[in-house]
Amino acid sequence: MVLLLGQGGGSRLKHLRAEEKYPNFFRCFGRLLALAIIHEIQIGITLDRTFFRQLAENDINLEDIKETAPTKFKLYSGILLASERDFQGYTLYGGVDKKQITFEEREEFIAKEICAEFVDCIKVQTGQIIEGIDDIISFPKRTEIFQIIRLEDLDCMIRGIQELNTEDWITSTIYEGYMDKDPVIKWFWQCVADLSEERKRKLLFFWAAVKYLPVGGFEALNPRLVIRNRHTAKEVSLEHLPVSNTCVSTLTFPPYESYDVMQQKLLFVIDHASLNFELR
Repeated sequence: MVLLLGQGGGSRLKHLRAEEKYPNFFRCFGRLLALAIIHEIQIGITLDRTFFRQLAENDINLEDIKETAPTKFKLYSGILLASERDFQGYTLYGGVDKKQITFEEREEFIAKEICAEFVDCIKVQTGQIIEGIDDIISFPKRTEIFQIIRLEDLDCMIRGIQELNTEDWITSTIYEGYMDKDPVIKWFWQCVADLSEERKRKLLFFWAAVKYLPVGGFEALNPRLVIRNRHTAKEVSLEHLPVSNTCVSTLTFPPYESYDVMQQKLLFVIDHASLNFELR
């Protein structure tokens, strides 16, 4: 959502309508963003650089819009690099009276255009997000954080690691009542390795209620992932589906008799089990 704040008018319109329906939408988002930063919770988003600069109370320059608006970045760069003779080919107007821009005024014109498109038109919404952040972090700390940290590092921290490496997953998992050499465990990891990325994320969410890994990967999860043998429980059948306890990141299943049964049970819970609090 934050990424769209610095992009085309259609995207902004969509969120302006959301704000009309939910007056505290942007302030609430600011609070959630602040809490994610403080508690290092991965929420699967990245911040647009033009928005990130405003959080740090910094001005936005041409380089900041390079990824947000590549077409305009190329246009403005061409205008700045053009000689006075070549500049005559551009028709630029600025001000209320639509005065044509001269060669000497081109830098000021571009700075005003960038400010108008990436700051002024979303000033109210950005201000509400900042108010929400300041509700949690406070103004001095907020500016200090966003002036010191790099956008790339912040994105990695709040977005999380999206690629789920199966080998790291295996070495970071603890077993209770099983050993890593047990046939059912080998079948389980074979099934996981064959899953699509989407299904892997669904399995991780079913298992531990997280979709994205913190910096440090599976090893950094707290609590660590656990696979537990359900065969020791009373009245447990080999037909029982895997179950999870997300509070302690534990996945429990009986020692199925074959790879096919393991695959059938696992795919069923991945594709059909859901949690009411899942964010889509």
